[in-house]
Amino acid sequence: KNQNFSRSNKDIEQMTVSTMALRCSLARLRVSPAAISSLPSFTRNGACRQKSYEASPAPPPPPFVDGAVPNSRAFRSFFAPSPAGDRGPTPPIASGKGRNRRGKNRRNNASPLSEIFAAERDLRALLCRTSSASILEVNAVLSGLARVRDRSVGERCLAYLSRIDSHVRLRPDAVTYNIVIGALSKGDAMGAQELYDHMEAKDVIGLNYVLRGWCRHGGPGRSLQVLNAAEREGGPGRPDAKSYGIVMKAFSDRGNGVAVCADLLNRTLGHFEGGRDDCAPTAHHYNYLLDAFCHAARDARTGDNWGARAHRLIERMEMNGGGKGDGDGKVRSAAPLPNSRSYDAAIATCLVCPSRSSPRRAVSLLRSLVERNSRDRELKPSPRTFSQVLSGLSHRASRNPDAASLVEEVLKDMSEWYWDGRTDVPPDASRLTSAVSAHGRSGDPKRAADVVASMGDMCRAGNGAARPDIVTYNALLDACARAGDADGARRALADMQGAWGIKPDRISYQCAVRAHAVGQDVVGAIEALRKMAEKKMQPDVGTCNIVLRSWATAAHADGSNALEKMGEIFLVANAAVDDDARVGELVEPNSVTYSTAIDGAVRRERWVEVHALYELCCRDQMLNNFILEQLRRCMPKRAYSKLMEADCGAPVGEDEWNMHGEALWDDKAVS
Repeated sequence: KNQNFSRSNKDIEQMTVSTMALRCSLARLRVSPAAISSLPSFTRNGACRQKSYEASPAPPPPPFVDGAVPNSRAFRSFFAPSPAGDRGPTPPIASGKGRNRRGKNRRNNASPLSEIFAAERDLRALLCRTSSASILEVNAVLSGLARVRDRSVGERCLAYLSRIDSHVRLRPDAVTYNIVIGALSKGDAMGAQELYDHMEAKDVIGLNYVLRGWCRHGGPGRSLQVLNAAEREGGPGRPDAKSYGIVMKAFSDRGNGVAVCADLLNRTLGHFEGGRDDCAPTAHHYNYLLDAFCHAARDARTGDNWGARAHRLIERMEMNGGGKGDGDGKVRSAAPLPNSRSYDAAIATCLVCPSRSSPRRAVSLLRSLVERNSRDRELKPSPRTFSQVLSGLSHRASRNPDAASLVEEVLKDMSEWYWDGRTDVPPDASRLTSAVSAHGRSGDPKRAADVVASMGDMCRAGNGAARPDIVTYNALLDACARAGDADGARRALADMQGAWGIKPDRISYQCAVRAHAVGQDVVGAIEALRKMAEKKMQPDVGTCNIVLRSWATAAHADGSNALEKMGEIFLVANAAVDDDARVGELVEPNSVTYSTAIDGAVRRERWVEVHALYELCCRDQMLNNFILEQLRRCMPKRAYSKLMEADCGAPVGEDEWNMHGEALWDDKAVS
């Protein structure tokens, strides 16, 4: 009803909260805007006047006795009516939208400290008010303080809980305790546990806060103990499906958490089948078990086939996801249908499992996901799913000969699914590059080159997404480097610059150097290093060591000196360094360099060079147990004993070196 109220200033304090609550209730009950506009509107100074809704927007929140108007986000969201439309007008609310993940406001960049101050101001205003304040208002503002992303809010909320408990007219209820427990669980799990034990009427909400706090700070083992104790105690605080899910999530990222996750899932299913609807398992519970399978497969030192177990679990979810009939004729779902997250976790488990049949299981799971997508449009594979499968198969190609062919099958299926409209993920350059990498790891650079050529044909035919880029050609050059195909590396470098205008980078030239080195072409590798230096690109020490290894394992007829060859390689590698511009730092030999050079000298039975390399290694402080073991294993026993007796690792003078070189380290005398 439209009624006009006229009140004096002395009655404003008693009528403020009642009028605002009536305004919000009328708005939610879909009362016409005309009826709501007839209610009195209060300004910040407490004056009462009539204001038409058509003339100006609805009034701000009411004042309090001390003149402080609660303006925190929690208070505004609590007193704000439903959205405008047929439910009546919405009072103007200060900007509190657009929050990011860190809890800050995008518009005014409000920090957690400012939110704490605002919420505490509102709490003090409520607790110091002379008129009666309801516990509902206190809980609303206290929850705003508890939601601040800061660990110190737990102590603040606990202090206000003691003030509320000692208040004349207020008594904390279960909601108040749960809010404080949730705030304490952010930084003090033990405090949250003690406050929960102090509650007379425990409920599952407080239990879940305690479990989450122990999972964050005390470890999963303590949370499991609390869960078991709550399950034995029973009552209103008995755990529900969310409680079991919290503990399962904590154990899912551990290699030894499979047994715990499986036991918790079986207990959840047992409670649900026993008639407890609050223990209905969701897809998240099964996803946690699949994550535990994945971590166990990474850390597995046993013969368990985790990929097969993950595949069977997905099949069980698909089979039982439709539900089963009970005695009343209703349908109770025994297991939920798998979602895209379930398939991703099972595919990841199959890809990291060392079994040879696991990659084919991963492809089978991907096809099952696409097949379900044809029936359920809400469930569709994401681009991350295809990238995960292709990347995992390409990395398995060096150990599994079937991985490269599986990559080809997946790409062919992707093309068919995309043109049929079953997926919106096209076979673009990034995914076709996985096939190039897979063929390279399997030792087939010719097939990798054919894939790159087919990408060029697809691009010229109008598919611009298949245009090869620098990553594609680096994968092709890596395939040539693994197989030692120097001619293929030259053709790849010429094609990427001539046909597509792609400028080679440091990785491209290093792969070309490796292609010459693996093919035992030491001269070609050094020439490739020189061309790389002309482009002002400096190789790393690993590339230099590969070239030196190529010389060390070459034919024994090579008459070059180990010291000279090592110096030549590093001199060419450092030619890219400009003393004035300082493009990069000098490439210096490491312990692997000296070990490789010593191996080359030992293969040629040049013991004088071995002694010289040994002294240089000691001078540069690169001597380690591996080099000593290498010398002991490769050198003759007499030569090794004399080497250790000569200086025991300490540098010798020039006179001693000449004496040892003439008498003790003569190659003919030692042999």
